Amino acid sequence: MAGAFKLNRRNRLMDDWGLRLYADPLSGSDKQPFMFFDFRFEDKFDGVEKVHTPHIGVNLRREGKDNRLDFFTDPLTLELIFDNLDALTDMANPTDFYRVDLNTKFKFGKPLDREELDVGLVMARDGEGIFIGIVQQGRDNIKFYFRPPKMVVLVGKSGQPLTNLEHSVMFAKAHIKILRRDFAAASASYMDMDERKIAGENKRKSAFGGAGGGGQGGGQRNGGGNYNNGGNRGGGNNNGGGNSGGGWGGQPSNQGGQSGQNGGASTAEDFDNDIPF
Repeated sequence: MAGAFKLNRRNRLMDDWGLRLYADPLSGSDKQPFMFFDFRFEDKFDGVEKVHTPHIGVNLRREGKDNRLDFFTDPLTLELIFDNLDALTDMANPTDFYRVDLNTKFKFGKPLDREELDVGLVMARDGEGIFIGIVQQGRDNIKFYFRPPKMVVLVGKSGQPLTNLEHSVMFAKAHIKILRRDFAAASASYMDMDERKIAGENKRKSAFGGAGGGGQGGGQRNGGGNYNNGGNRGGGNNNGGGNSGGGWGGQPSNQGGQSGQNGGASTAEDFDNDIPF
């Protein structure tokens, strides 16, 4: 995980560029878009404690303000997302499509009369493999397939490489295990030494009542390293916004129902400096 980006915290597994998912460059760009998995750390209760918000994001690797897509969720929904991905790796499972939508009650800083769709996360399996995509009205819909690291090829008994689908299923399983483990470890123990000391003192003070402090720290992500480009990747501009729900990225009609947590689009204020651009 060496690179040009200096961390102001210790390394963690999710800093590895090999754990990102990649797609073919978009029109007008020679850089591969990538999907990353991380946390957004926030101060709550006037800085008394820091909380982590699971974050799945896309860097489109092109100029302009619309260079990024973000899907912020909660630990419960994140576990559901992992369960859905696990289900896709079961080839006996006839279900090959899952989608989690986040609704919002605010747009452009103003309240809405009813909930509307803000952003969705698509998880699906096709002939090329298992992929994830973030969908939002008016934005590029890109398939990010699970693929092996660069220079890694799985070979069958006959000596022939496995198919893209077989590679994708196997590496999706491995990827999910790592993410599940690392999200749990980081959310439970991601504090610097001063914060650990403060958290321990607060825990002792609040043993018989009151609220404890402490929490997780922030910092800058380590970049660098080669990223993988193994096998045929899905990708490209698969604009499905007007497909009347037929395409994987199609926008369904706005409906009421349960509202996803942290569904709002990111702003300059909550821009996560943990990701190198």
